[in-house]
Amino acid sequence: MSSRCLQKGRAEGERLAAARMLVSILQMRFSESFTQEDQHRIMTISDAEILNALVLRAAAAEDYAEIQKLLKS
Repeated sequence: MSSRCLQKGRAEGERLAAARMLVSILQMRFSESFTQEDQHRIMTISDAEILNALVLRAAAAEDYAEIQKLLKS
């Protein structure tokens, strides 16, 4: 397997891990507001850095509206 394939695989793994972490945080903190549509939107974000930033914001958010704005932009 080439190093390029390994890099792509690692990047996808990091992206997927960040997306799953974000979904978990949002489900635990905002279960009444977190929707399937939002979960789908998160899982389609392709940039792991954006997902990691959202994880930090989700952990500190006062309410779900703050996160929802970020997901829709």
